[in-house]
Amino acid sequence: MTYTDIHHLLILARRYSSEKALSLITVSLCLAGQGRLMERLGSGCGITVRRRNKILQWFSDRWLAGLLWSEEITRPSRLLQTIREFFVSQYHNSNSAVALTAEKGFTNA
Repeated sequence: MTYTDIHHLLILARRYSSEKALSLITVSLCLAGQGRLMERLGSGCGITVRRRNKILQWFSDRWLAGLLWSEEITRPSRLLQTIREFFVSQYHNSNSAVALTAEKGFTNA
């Protein structure tokens, strides 16, 4: 995880908390179940790419109408996330006929 990735999460968290009149602790608790996550990220702790993606998606799904998303941060698409979650859940389900391979994309098993 790069400094820029962490910085982007902190920008979104501060904008969101300010607009909703919530503390960063409350926002952190809602998005990650850990009230001190944003504080820890601000002090130099890191997170996994998967967790970063989930947090970005959380903000994107709940971003307030009229509040501009930062131009320097790529906003994830909800549709792509929904499709990804569906196929990953199918892949992890051993009774499924769907197989996901990195080389071949989504294929029927």
